[in-house]
Amino acid sequence: MHLIRDRISIAVRQGASGEIGLELLALQQQQFMQWHQLKDCAIDWPTLPLNCRQIRKHFDVTLVYCGLREKARSPWAQPVRTQG
Repeated sequence: MHLIRDRISIAVRQGASGEIGLELLALQQQQFMQWHQLKDCAIDWPTLPLNCRQIRKHFDVTLVYCGLREKARSPWAQPVRTQG
């Protein structure tokens, strides 16, 4: 759940950070859907990584993009501030 919370905190930001956060949340949802298919016996264990391969690649591309944006001093480079 902490990954969901972290990505939501990014997604609610304005600008590029929010867009990236929304993208990460959508990809995470796709991975959870695959996991639930495994739990529901709709797919088998060897199929899970095959189904998640493209999701993982998209995740990696998005994270690399974030790294490039950080070097450009984008809003993504701002730390997440939590209260309390």
